[in-house]
Amino acid sequence: MGFAARHPRYTIAIIILLFVSILVFVNSDASSHGYLPRPYPLSIRGRPPPGFVEDQVKTSEAHYQEILKERQKLIAKYGPTPSQVDSFPTHGEFYTLCE
Repeated sequence: MGFAARHPRYTIAIIILLFVSILVFVNSDASSHGYLPRPYPLSIRGRPPPGFVEDQVKTSEAHYQEILKERQKLIAKYGPTPSQVDSFPTHGEFYTLCE
């Protein structure tokens, strides 16, 4: 209690910050932010339930497919176009994309 007695403002600020962060994290839902829900919690104590690995692989594959769709959107928006790709650069650089 020495810190609280010497620095009451900082103590109150830390308590408020802790309370607000707990409210934010407890009330947030990952699936509401565009993420796919996981069938199980990320950390499980003891033995995982039957089918855990298969479900995790399916979930990871679904995440990967979503990321690929987003990547294609970024490529369409920012490039490069197929004409800018040089598979075998002849100008001595190690890059495969032309400027």
